[in-house]
Amino acid sequence: MKNNNFTISEFAKMFNVSRQTLIYYDKMGIFKPEIVDEKNNYRLYSSKQIKTFLKILQLKDMNISLNEIVKIVNNKDSLYTKKIIDDKLEEIEKHIDDLNAIKLHLLNSKHYYSLNDEDFVLNVPFVKEEKEVYAIFEPLVEIDGYSIQDEIDICYAKCIKDFNSMCKMPYVGIGASFDYDMLLKGRPFDNYKAMILVSDCCHDHEKVKRIDGSKYLCMYKYNMPDDPSDIYELLKYANDNNYEIMGNFYDICIIDGYYMNRLNDLTCLMIPIK
Repeated sequence: MKNNNFTISEFAKMFNVSRQTLIYYDKMGIFKPEIVDEKNNYRLYSSKQIKTFLKILQLKDMNISLNEIVKIVNNKDSLYTKKIIDDKLEEIEKHIDDLNAIKLHLLNSKHYYSLNDEDFVLNVPFVKEEKEVYAIFEPLVEIDGYSIQDEIDICYAKCIKDFNSMCKMPYVGIGASFDYDMLLKGRPFDNYKAMILVSDCCHDHEKVKRIDGSKYLCMYKYNMPDDPSDIYELLKYANDNNYEIMGNFYDICIIDGYYMNRLNDLTCLMIPIK
């Protein structure tokens, strides 16, 4: 590139920034004009500086602070720049995780507040049709010295980590799957699985399983995953009323009990029936 010089106004116009921005960057030591005549207060930028200024603009668009940009510009080691970018990526990933968690709580809250008085009655079984959904599952692993609740918490953590490794979209719900045969044998946590409900855009991943649309016998309850008593209550109701059970039971979290000052979560128990 031919080495041309530019006034502060020309250089600012080239990059669609203000003159004040260039003056501020000069005072901060971020980016100084190549030619300075202090006597006449005349400043010129060189075409050789264009690449450096582009780098500054890119770093700024990455939400990297001006103090960090100063260090990067003054440190010519590319490994140092890479470290700053890696740190920023880690920070952004943390923000994404936090925002996804907030989004999940908002979706659950939307579900909760969309329930009208007729639909939302605790401890009363009802039947409804549900469309197919997609989910990933993590089996419960028995760990010596751990309670069932601790094992379930670890199971959910693994399930969420697995989901985050395959998809950056937020998951849309959490729950659990209870094996129908194991429930009948009085071993509710055998073949128990934590479940993350995912959006349709993730359904083609090999780890994502489809839960077919079906008619479900449901019941809203305040309970926790380590207490299957409510599931057995709903199972008894299904048998007493001659419902034909078609598969595993699901326990879908509507609102985490933490947000309602309760020890238990608000969940919807669901049994596929015919």
